[in-house]
Amino acid sequence: YEGKIIDFDDDFSSPSNRSFLSDCNEFELSNFLWAFAMARRFDEEVFVSLTDQLLDDEVMTSSTASRVMWSSAMLMSMNDAAPSESTNSEVDQKLIKLFSDNQNFSMANSNGMTILQERQVDVFHHMGGVLLSSKLTPIDASSAMWAMAKTSYALDRGIFDFLAESLASKGILENSTTRQVSQALWACGKMVAFENPMMNAMAVVQGRSVNTDCYDVDNEMEGDTTFEEHAGLNPPYMKSVNKYLKFLIENRELMTPKQTAQSIWAIG
Repeated sequence: YEGKIIDFDDDFSSPSNRSFLSDCNEFELSNFLWAFAMARRFDEEVFVSLTDQLLDDEVMTSSTASRVMWSSAMLMSMNDAAPSESTNSEVDQKLIKLFSDNQNFSMANSNGMTILQERQVDVFHHMGGVLLSSKLTPIDASSAMWAMAKTSYALDRGIFDFLAESLASKGILENSTTRQVSQALWACGKMVAFENPMMNAMAVVQGRSVNTDCYDVDNEMEGDTTFEEHAGLNPPYMKSVNKYLKFLIENRELMTPKQTAQSIWAIG
């Protein structure tokens, strides 16, 4: 940007850099966030400063929104203060209470959530809205699905359903790569692994019955529970899974060992 090189050790909260960021467009801001994610350098002040600017942008493309979600998920996974997968249920409980107390999804009074957890929810909620109103590419859909699953983000479950259905549509799926589709399949498996405990907690909040047949207390797939049995719970995105599997089987010679392992985990 006008010859300025971003130093990973810069103080992004300083007035000069704040002014610099305010002059950047959404594409440039998302690329800065992506660069930190690719460099595996997490800094809370940088993350907050960049996302401050991104949340203020009213016009944004689907590619920017998915890039921001992917980068945020990568950065949060590197953050020591971020919840580990073993403690995600605690964050889910706070989100459930927030949902039951306040339907407008305001993060301002989210009791017990850290600033970074609040910011992650704000970012995903904002970017998800962009994706819902945009024409998606395969990488847009699969990257955003991966980010939501990686961070166990289930506050806006309809967004994940929309992304999964979009990727499974004929026009998008036939132009996808095995990497994108195996990543989406992994995301579906990851969502299934924790979504039913989330739904059960919501049922408690709303005074409905609880289903605990297919999941254990650690929010992991039980070893003797198949993907097909999980499908009986009928989350909407499960309708897309068979299309992903058919695509991957037809293109199995193009799959890498990592993509094969991801797919086997998802259906195992």
